[in-house]
Parts: sequence; C-alpha cells; structure tokens
Amino acid sequence: MTTKTSRGPGELVFNGILVLVSMFLVYQAYQISGIGELSSPGFFPLVASFVMLVSSMFTFWTTLHTKAPSHSFESFMERILPRNILIILASIFVFVLCLDSLGFITAAFLFLFFTFTVFYRRGWLVSLLLSVVVLTVVFVIFRMVFLVVLPESEWLGSLGFSGF
Repeated sequence: MTTKTSRGPGELVFNGILVLVSMFLVYQAYQISGIGELSSPGFFPLVASFVMLVSSMFTFWTTLHTKAPSHSFESFMERILPRNILIILASIFVFVLCLDSLGFITAAFLFLFFTFTVFYRRGWLVSLLLSVVVLTVVFVIFRMVFLVVLPESEWLGSLGFSGF
C-alpha cells in the first residue's frame, strides 16, 4: 500500500460528510425495531451502518493527519465544481422552483432551451428545435403512453391555456 504525501482538494470535507452520514445511518438503523436478536430485522442495518461509521472515522482521521493540499481555492473550484457543473445545478434548481408556477411543459421547455443553448452551442434556432422535439417525445411517452399526470401551471390555466 502506498502512502499519500498530501490530500486531494475537498477530501477532508468529503470524509467529514461521510462520517456525519454514517452517524445518521447508525441512528436510523437503531430506530428499526427488533435489534435484540441476530435474526431480527434491525440487526443487519445496524451492523452495516456501524461498520460504515468506524471505517469512515478511520478514513477521516487518516485524512486529517495528511498534509493539506497546496492548491488554491480557484484550483479547488476548477477540479471539484467546474463552471459547467455549477451552471447545470443552478438550472435544475431554477427548474424545480418554476415547476409549480409555470407547469411542467413550460418549465421543461425553458430548462431544455437554456441548457441546449449554453452547452450544445449550435445557435438558438437549433436549441429551440431540439427543445421542442425532446419535450414532445417526453410528453408523448409519459403523458400519453404511461398516463402520468404532469404538473400544470396555475396561472397559465387561469388564462385559458389548459395543459401547460
């Protein structure tokens, strides 16, 4: 086994989050009734989450005692959260926020148009065409084939545009 001379960017934070999640899972597993016997329903989840907690604590401790990375904050952002990831995360967040007020079709169209325009970079007309085609396929598959009721806009429905 090789020993690391320095930790990677974000490694300590990730391992800390892993310890916290493991603690939460141990608590949740403990809440399952019947952990008194080996064949009880809560025994295996408790043992598995406890093993996860111990191993994540060991990893955190080891990482804590490894030399900090010499990278700058800009390097961290480049390697862990590049610009494209931040843009898509923000787009998904805005899409979720707009879903109730705009409805699925309008919010999904705006999301698709924006992401195709930003990431595909073939012009707004191609992005518009792709957005309409993808949204039509999604609508036909989910609404007409699987009969899934998609969220509709309250304010567009009040203006007489039902189905949006």
